[in-house]
Amino acid sequence: MSVRTALVENNILSVRPLRLDRCESTKFFYGRMNEARDLLIEWAQGPRPRFHASLNANALYWAHHDALFRQALREADLVTPDGDSILLMGKRLGFPVAQKIAGIELAESLLSVCRFRRWGVCFVGRRAPALERLRHIVRQRYPGLPVLIEQWRDGAGFAEQLGERIRGENIRILLAGLPMPQQEIWLWRHRHILGAPLSMGIGGAFEVWAGLRRRAPLAWRQRKLEWLHRFLQEPWRRFGPMYRATFWLGAQLLSRRMVK
Repeated sequence: MSVRTALVENNILSVRPLRLDRCESTKFFYGRMNEARDLLIEWAQGPRPRFHASLNANALYWAHHDALFRQALREADLVTPDGDSILLMGKRLGFPVAQKIAGIELAESLLSVCRFRRWGVCFVGRRAPALERLRHIVRQRYPGLPVLIEQWRDGAGFAEQLGERIRGENIRILLAGLPMPQQEIWLWRHRHILGAPLSMGIGGAFEVWAGLRRRAPLAWRQRKLEWLHRFLQEPWRRFGPMYRATFWLGAQLLSRRMVK
């Protein structure tokens, strides 16, 4: 075990417990992007399967209401803040978060390292058109990167077959582009069967990379309006979950229930 890994596992390196309910907490990372990236790169070289998850208001809502998702977050090796609401939460609860770590940006930084080191990366998603376009985009942006792209199927049989390919093709990082909480539960349940040194759920990033969905312009993100951009693109899809999670998180912060 490296010094950096030991520090994280003992809640010393920019990590602290974050309460998910009355009894369970997760390893919440409040440092900077480069610190998280370096740790994940280190884990991608190791033999033990590691699982990373991103945290936003919707994830906290699901952790409160879904026991399997809560357990997945509790057993995640690292949970990073992916949402302006999480930064506000940290400030409110007395542990300022250094910066938002968008899952799509963290994944892109890892892909650049994988291309340089010739590490294999596996992409697992649901939508065949997005995966097909993703294949071409990844080849253009990361030439020479060993890539395995698979359409997700339910059941242990798919995980076992994919695990054989991951081991056979020396895949270092597995990226899952599935809805929350499905992707986190699936990666957590099957991480040992899949066998990838590092697994991450990155939600709709595949569709952004494939050009099927637009990410908020930088100016919107700097003004903390990425949520509004997403809502304007898909109001019928975003309104319910956004309204539900935002008001639930606000109630939790008012009662200050989220720190150990």
